Amino acid sequence: ENNMCCGTHVTSLSHLGMIKLLRDEKGKKKKEQSTFLHFMVGRDPIIEKFDDMYKREVLLSSTLEKQPEEIFSTVVEMKESQKKAKQKIKTLEEENVMLQIELFKEK
Repeated sequence: ENNMCCGTHVTSLSHLGMIKLLRDEKGKKKKEQSTFLHFMVGRDPIIEKFDDMYKREVLLSSTLEKQPEEIFSTVVEMKESQKKAKQKIKTLEEENVMLQIELFKEK
C-alpha cells in the first residue's frame, strides 16, 4: 500500500515530539519510482530504542573486549577466521579419509 502521508495525521508537528528516520528503501518493482521511509515517531519510543541499542553495544564491547567502534571490524575478522577454519577442517577431514584408506589397503 502506498500512503503519501505515512498515516500520520496531526494538527501540529510538535505533537510528534521526535521523528527518527531509520532507513530509506527504493521500490522493489522496476516500474516503481517510489522510496519507502522507515521511521519512528515519538520521544519515548525513540529514546527506548536508543537505550536498547546502547545496552547491546556495551554488552558486545564487553564480550568482544573491544571498543564500540571496533565491533564491526572484529566481527568481520571473526567471520573470516571461521570461514578459514571450516576450510581447514574440511581439508584435514579429506586427508584423514585418504590416510584411513591407505592404512586399510596396507592390511
